[in-house]
Amino acid sequence: MESTKQYIDNIKFRLGYGETGNQQIPNNRYTALLQPGGSGLGASYTLGNSPNPDLTWESMKQTNIGLDFTLFNSHLSASVDYYIKKSDGFLFQVPLPWYLTGGDPYYGGIAAPWSNLGSMKNTGYDIALNYDTKSSGNFSWNSSLVVSHYKNELVSIQNGLTLTEQVNINGYTPTVVTNTVVGQPVGMFYGYIAEGIFNDATEVANAPTQLGEAPQLGDVKYRDVNGDGVVDAKDKTSIGNPNPDFTFGFTNNFKYKDFDLSVFVQGSVGNDILNLTRRSGISNSQLYINQLAEAANYWTPDNTNTDIPRLLPGIDNVNNQISTRYVEDGSYARIQNVTFGYTLPSEVASKVKMSRVRLYASVQNLHTFTKYKGYDPEIGSFNQNILLSGVDNGRYPSPRTFAFGVNLEF
Repeated sequence: MESTKQYIDNIKFRLGYGETGNQQIPNNRYTALLQPGGSGLGASYTLGNSPNPDLTWESMKQTNIGLDFTLFNSHLSASVDYYIKKSDGFLFQVPLPWYLTGGDPYYGGIAAPWSNLGSMKNTGYDIALNYDTKSSGNFSWNSSLVVSHYKNELVSIQNGLTLTEQVNINGYTPTVVTNTVVGQPVGMFYGYIAEGIFNDATEVANAPTQLGEAPQLGDVKYRDVNGDGVVDAKDKTSIGNPNPDFTFGFTNNFKYKDFDLSVFVQGSVGNDILNLTRRSGISNSQLYINQLAEAANYWTPDNTNTDIPRLLPGIDNVNNQISTRYVEDGSYARIQNVTFGYTLPSEVASKVKMSRVRLYASVQNLHTFTKYKGYDPEIGSFNQNILLSGVDNGRYPSPRTFAFGVNLEF
């Protein structure tokens, strides 16, 4: 490729296929386990789990197609990968209701069995670009951009199981917030579609009942999804997707003479967040506890231009149902790290018996650009449960950290 070196000097194609196993679940779930218990009569042992002798490893099969190339005398390099990953017999604890299991083992119940519940597919691409001036003068610049996209889909599930997940809201009430169904991504937010606040008496008179109650002015207006003339649990549907359109990381390193500067920005675009922390802060159902400032803008006959419903007692009242009211755009761009340094000239460093002396200052989590109303849009998975990704039910925000230091080479 000597004749094209000025423009493109390297091309590499890659094709890969592999299969791996996964058994990352609690030990010995294929058999029955005993757990210690106690009573007024002394210590004893009870059955702790439901065994599953047919349990096997999860199988993951992945195909990857890649392309690497460099351009413009190797100043610009790129790597592009497209992959298809399918998990057969993925491992998950069967979501049995508590009236069958008696609750968790520490409550005296019997843990639901683990099983190979179904199959799941992930497809996506990763793009990495790097530009380097390769300068030998006073100024140099190196930049790297990484963009990732994936699409997740539940392909099949054992015996048509309902794969919902709960979190405790109001401090202690288990409530379903996600539902995973065949043909959709895992962990989709699940609830009612809210269409504003009832402000018109005629509309209220003609509206369907909502959760067994006749709506009032100032109530949240929920959509009758199935069109049966009432709003009830049958009208719950997918109300948000925690999976982003793409994530990115962007790093720039600059150097001018003895000064250096590094800036790293990362973020996510297109994902939703279920902001249950805000739900708690604007519920207006327990007026003796702290609320967010916006909760004071609740609906009254004299204040109808608001999205906060009327005051209504009961922490789980009709206006506080899990709905699109609490689904927000979770896109963000965060200046994750900025580091500025200065390296003393070699003749100065040698006077203190050093070969290199560098002073630097850095800051982590400098600023986040986002429309999300919560503390931090970088949510992750609630309690490390992948089916509860993007659920903000209260978490400590990421701190901003400043650091100053000296690098010494003897």
